[in-house]
Amino acid sequence: MEFPITIIKNDREFPFQIHGFKARHHIHTRKEIFEFWSDAGAGVRGFVWQNIYAARIFDNIRFAKMYYEDCEIQSRLLNKVNHVYLSELGNYYYVQRDGSTLHSPTNICKILDDFKATIPYIKQLIIYNAERNLIVKCWITTTDRLINNYVYFGSEKLKMYYKTLNNLGINYSEILKNDSISSKIKIKIIICKIIGLDLFCKLRNLAYKNQ
Repeated sequence: MEFPITIIKNDREFPFQIHGFKARHHIHTRKEIFEFWSDAGAGVRGFVWQNIYAARIFDNIRFAKMYYEDCEIQSRLLNKVNHVYLSELGNYYYVQRDGSTLHSPTNICKILDDFKATIPYIKQLIIYNAERNLIVKCWITTTDRLINNYVYFGSEKLKMYYKTLNNLGINYSEILKNDSISSKIKIKIIICKIIGLDLFCKLRNLAYKNQ
C-alpha cells in the first residue's frame, strides 16, 4: 500500500507529486507496477518509506550499502509484489535536510550508485514489456546522465555501464521518435553511439576549450 507524500523544507509543507498516483487505485500487473515506479521515464523512483509492505516481500531482501539504496531495492522488491493499493488515507512527511544524498555535493561513488540502481530497473521494464516509449525515455535520460558524468570523471566503471545500456536494444529510430526528449540530447546520444564514448568526450572537451 502506498500513501501520499508531503515535503517539509525550511518549515514549509507542500505535496510531492507522484506521477500516476490516483487515490483508491489498485495496480495489479507487474507491467503497470514497474511503469508506475518509473517516475514517468526519469529513471526509478525511490521512496520506500511511505509504503506498507507484506512482511514476506522482504524475505531474503535487504538494503544494499550504497547511495540511492531505496532506488536500488525497487527492482528486487517489485518483482515480488502482485498488488499495489494507492491510499488517500494517511500521509508520509518527507523532511528535506542539508547533507542528505539529494542535498550534498556529488562524487564518483554517488554517480556509480545511480547507475547501479537505475540500469537493473530499465531491464525490468523491458522484461515486463512496459510501454515502449517509457522504456526509451528512461534509457535516454539515463544514458544522457552517464555521458555527462563520464566527461568529468572518465571512470572505467561508467564505461562498463554505458556498454550495458547500449546492449539493451534501443535503436536510433526509437531515440529520434521519442518526442519527450529534446533534439539536442537525442543527437548527442546518437553521435556518441556512432563514434564511441571516449572519442565523443575528447571532441566535446576540445570544443569547449576552443570556445
